[in-house]
Amino acid sequence: MERAQVFKEREARTAPHSETKDTSLLSRVLRAVWIVTLVVIVVDAGIVLFSSPDIFAYLTQRETFYAIATWGTVIYFAAAYWELRRGKAHAAAEHADPDARSRKAEPATT
Repeated sequence: MERAQVFKEREARTAPHSETKDTSLLSRVLRAVWIVTLVVIVVDAGIVLFSSPDIFAYLTQRETFYAIATWGTVIYFAAAYWELRRGKAHAAAEHADPDARSRKAEPATT
């Protein structure tokens, strides 16, 4: 039990904390891009589903939806994956050098 407790304490000290979230401008832009892309796809699906008065309008809107959904999916996965990779790299960098955050906050003395 004692060895398990020591192991858990050591793991807790070395595990990355939730405060290692990447809040850089590029990551926030990427997050906004994939969220907006998903919203556009869902809204267009709703338009096709609920505002098609006849079969011709439905088929026309469906073809537009296919194009939007295809490109939207590509954009979504690219932006979400890029943001995920940036977040993991940021967390790994902070985990490797936990004092980096405090050094950034300290003014340089020369």
